[in-house]
Formats: sequence, structure tokens, C-alpha cells
Amino acid sequence: MAAIRLLTHWDAFRLISQKPMSCIELATALGADKALVMRFARMLISTGKIEQRDDGLLRLAPAGQYLLTPSIFRTTWDWVVPAFVKLPGYLDKNGRKEPNSPKDNPFCYGQDGIGMPYWEIIYRNCTGIEAFQNTMASLHTKLQITGVYDFHWVEEQAALQENSVLIVDVGGGKGDSIKEICKKNPGIALSRCILQDRKEVIDMMPKPHEEGAELFRLMEHDFHTQQPVRGALVYWIRHCLHDYGDDDCVAILRNLKPALDGKNKILIVEQVLLDKPSPLSASLDLIMMSFGGKERTENEIRSLVHQAGLDLVRVHYCPQRITGVFECSKLECTSYPESP
Repeated sequence: MAAIRLLTHWDAFRLISQKPMSCIELATALGADKALVMRFARMLISTGKIEQRDDGLLRLAPAGQYLLTPSIFRTTWDWVVPAFVKLPGYLDKNGRKEPNSPKDNPFCYGQDGIGMPYWEIIYRNCTGIEAFQNTMASLHTKLQITGVYDFHWVEEQAALQENSVLIVDVGGGKGDSIKEICKKNPGIALSRCILQDRKEVIDMMPKPHEEGAELFRLMEHDFHTQQPVRGALVYWIRHCLHDYGDDDCVAILRNLKPALDGKNKILIVEQVLLDKPSPLSASLDLIMMSFGGKERTENEIRSLVHQAGLDLVRVHYCPQRITGVFECSKLECTSYPESP
């Protein structure tokens, strides 16, 4: 882990992915001592992340291609490792119980920030915001966005309701989800969709008059407060609930509930823990625990939906059953048929 963190910080993996380099060449490019570089490279050669050819040149191995996404490792090292290092002390102080608060958890304890929401600790500077958003984007793009839920009914209603908001992406970060959905469903126009997130995130996005601006509408919104947009066809909330304990999740869903009119949907997208979870799923669950959140089983997510007073219409799964889309509606009635 130390070797990965250091060579990520130095951008070494990008260099040896572009062309094989001798240790001297790499050290020169990094402005570092050859012996120091070789000692760290040796560690990653031994684990198969870097290959050393017969002529001594170093190159990034196929098994190390994931190292070209540096934000994940910076986040893990700088935020998660301190939380796990201090985890015994945190549990000794707070009792041997599940952390479930965004203000009092191993991450906050590791950053000496108990009492401050973890996102405020992360967002203390622009570098932290950017690193967090890049990490979330990297993780989320590895999980399926489209193809799990059928948006055909949204396209049909879009043609009938010319002025209605089609999709509100709640806590949507950089908007990767909404862009992918609209790309795969041409009848859903980006201009009729809204991306919501905290002010710190929205401030990083290009504004309508700026170069690189997106077609969707940007809106500052904290989903811990009531949803301001009423009557949109879909409220899409993807990989947000796993950041929080059960009580906060129920409150977030209750804040969405008044926006429903009996004809629209809340779509909750989460990784679903299986009875025999994969190493990745189990690892992510422990990482989320450090922030006071958790990955959940289907029954645990069902329970959150019911506690919020919503009707769970159906759970849609990708073939591997890793990602689930929980289709929810107003409890009284549903006007549209279930998606196939």
C-alpha cells in the first residue's frame, strides 16, 4: 500500500504505462533517487503490478492497469487508512457498536473531526472535493448504470408532457448517471433533467454560459432537506444511501416522498450484499462503515423503503445481482404499470 500511494503521488504508473523505462530513466523523470525508486518498484514487481523485462526495463503489468485511476488510492490512503488505524481506539471509546453517524464515526475520529460531518472534513479545500468526486465517479462507473431498469415509460410520458421535468438526479455528483441514461434513452432529453448536489459540488461544475457546460440543469440541494422539485417523473438516487446509517436513510427517503403524486417513481440504486458476498462487496462495506454508512442486503433496503412510507413496486437486478434498482412509488396508488 505504501508503494502504491507513493508512486501514485509521483505519477509513476502513468509514465511506465506509456513506455517501458529503466529504473534510472524513471528516477530521473520523477526527480528521485534511483535506489529509492527501485525499492518501491521491487515491492510491486513481487506482487505482479509492475513487470521487469529481461532487459531490465519496467512497465505497468496488465494486473496493474487499475493503478491508472489514482484518486481511489489517494482516498483510501489519506482517508480510510487513518480511520482503520484508529478503529480499535474509536470502538474502545464509543462502545463495540456499529457506527451510524456522519458526524461520529471512525473517519471523523481518524481526522480529529468528531462532531463535524465527514463531507465537511473532505470539503475543507477544493483538492478534497475534487478527489472525493473523482473517486466516487471511478467507483460508480465500474458498476452498471443502464440496462437494469427500463426507462421506456419515461420516454413515452416525455412525449405526452412537453414541459415536465423528466429525471431529477438526487446527489448526482458530476452527472455521469444522468448523461448515461439519456445517451441510452434518446427520448429523454438532458435539458429536461436536473442534477442536484451540495453547493460545494455544484460550484465545481461549469455554468450554462461557460465552456464545457452540461445540457442538464444544475440545482444546489441538500437531500437532508425536503425535495424542492415536485412532480418529476423520476427521482434517481444512486449510491447515496450507503453513505448513511438507517435513520438518516429513512429521513432522506421521507424528504423525497412529498414530491410524489402517485404517477412518478423514486429509483434507489445500490449495491446489494448477497448472502455470500464477494471480497469487493465486503471490503466496500467496511470502507462505508468508516464513514458511518453501510452496504445492505435486499431485505435491509426493503426495510428502509417501508419505514419511509413508500411502496416498493419491484427490485430490478443486473445479471450478476450486484446492483439493484429499487422502484418505489407513493403508497396510495401507482398509475403506470411495472417496468418489465
